[in-house]
Amino acid sequence: MSARAPYPRIWTKLSNDRAEALRLWAQREGVREDDSTRLLSVVARCYVREVFPTKSVQTRRNNDKELANLLRVFGHMPMDAIAPMHIREYLDMFEFCP
Repeated sequence: MSARAPYPRIWTKLSNDRAEALRLWAQREGVREDDSTRLLSVVARCYVREVFPTKSVQTRRNNDKELANLLRVFGHMPMDAIAPMHIREYLDMFEFCP
């Protein structure tokens, strides 16, 4: 005789993206989210997967170049840690601002 759960199990696919699935699972379980899911590189990967296909070809080319620069500088940083001073330093590096 085996013990049965008092309720039926319902399986729900959270996401195809591992980081997003972990974030959603943690949210459901009430567990603090892993900081690695909030890195700019993870967010950028989601952007490329979900938003890029909706853009024109020329916009995607431009965004690819811009994203490569952003990831080189900020890819290792959590989104919450990027402050206005970091953005200004980034812009100064590429001489975007006077």
